[in-house]
Amino acid sequence: MRAVAIALLLLITACGTNEVELETYELGDTTKIATHCAVADPVLAGSAEGLPSIAQTQPDRVARVLAETRAELLAAYDGVDARVAPRNGQVFSGPAGAATVKEVEDSLIVVEISGEALCPTAPTFWNGVPVAFYREGYLD
Repeated sequence: MRAVAIALLLLITACGTNEVELETYELGDTTKIATHCAVADPVLAGSAEGLPSIAQTQPDRVARVLAETRAELLAAYDGVDARVAPRNGQVFSGPAGAATVKEVEDSLIVVEISGEALCPTAPTFWNGVPVAFYREGYLD
């Protein structure tokens, strides 16, 4: 089992690079990214259940998804900002029932919301990409 760790993730924005410390924690045999929306914390490592597909989290694909659907994403969650961030976790590949889990350098989308009342009620994917939710101002 992994110990609780702090992962330094570089958030890439159109204006430059901001450094943000994101914490991870253990929940049974699963490692999750600690956000301001605990019930929606993305899975970073564990069994294939809850992990994204290797095809969905490649950094160039995540950047393209955000660029093409930013307005819709922010409207869907009353978001005030969204950015691509390194996820660097486990993904699954292969068909259901025969999937394998591997470590990759991949990405997710970070969304700032104006309050915890806007938190999703479960881990969320946007066009297959994991999404992490934080209160407004967290990424400044």
